[in-house]
Amino acid sequence: MALIRSASLNDLESLLKLEQNFPGDKLSKRSFQHFITKGHADVLVFESDNELLADAVLLYRKGSSSARLYSLVVAPQARGKGLARDLLESCEKTAELKGCTHMHLEVRKDNLAAIRLYEQNGYQIFKQIDAYYEDGATALKMGKSL
Repeated sequence: MALIRSASLNDLESLLKLEQNFPGDKLSKRSFQHFITKGHADVLVFESDNELLADAVLLYRKGSSSARLYSLVVAPQARGKGLARDLLESCEKTAELKGCTHMHLEVRKDNLAAIRLYEQNGYQIFKQIDAYYEDGATALKMGKSL
């Protein structure tokens, strides 16, 4: 059975394993612990048959009506099955429940699959930032009204 749920500290090792599939700028165990327990954040996971196949991290800033999709990772064996879309929709609903009216994110300019996913879900590019990532890659800032 598949479900999307909030992450717990029991998920840390699985989250770190998923994070190894992300190109550069990987989240640390300490970051996940903070986001799960103390941060102005939500960490959502897609679980199927007791295996985490995808995760997303949403960040909130006090006094802001905007949420930031900080990270979205899908395990290689689970790609192409709509998990990213489902997780993205859950993130948007979660942000709306927290009173957010807008979602924004940064994505590598060379991550065409992610850009396509975001555009198909109503996100628009509003800025390009050269040398944004640790490897010097360019980022696109995208946003959407919720």
